[in-house]
Amino acid sequence: EWNRQEHHMKIIGAALLGVLTISPVRAEDKPAFDAAKIQGTGMIVSGQKYGEKVGEEMIKGEVIISKDGIVIKAKDQDHVMTYKLDAKASPVAITMVGKEGPAKDLTSEGIIELKGDELKLCYAFPGEKRPTAFETKKGDKNLLFLLKRAK
Repeated sequence: EWNRQEHHMKIIGAALLGVLTISPVRAEDKPAFDAAKIQGTGMIVSGQKYGEKVGEEMIKGEVIISKDGIVIKAKDQDHVMTYKLDAKASPVAITMVGKEGPAKDLTSEGIIELKGDELKLCYAFPGEKRPTAFETKKGDKNLLFLLKRAK
């Protein structure tokens, strides 16, 4: 009788453990990246270049993101580029090609992340490897910007 009760308790315990175990979120369970949500107008609120904070003058200007283009309205010259996303990559990969402005005909590879009204964009200097994290370090050739959607 005792062995039978002990056996039932083990089964109940194992069942409870299975119910209480929290399974990790698998990549295929994450909501798909919605590229339409990055579209709109915003401002760059902070930036880093090669591991150092960039000055206010460099981040001033409006950023307009459309379905396939990015325009940065700077005081001296607009920067116009096209972009393509790879939403299956983690983090989401972005490849930008300059069409007008200082980066004309140059290609930069980067990563983006959207959380609410904030968009993080980290990209490598043209010809460098795509960054794998949202960071810059002294000696690398990555740039990191935080954009906030205009209200």
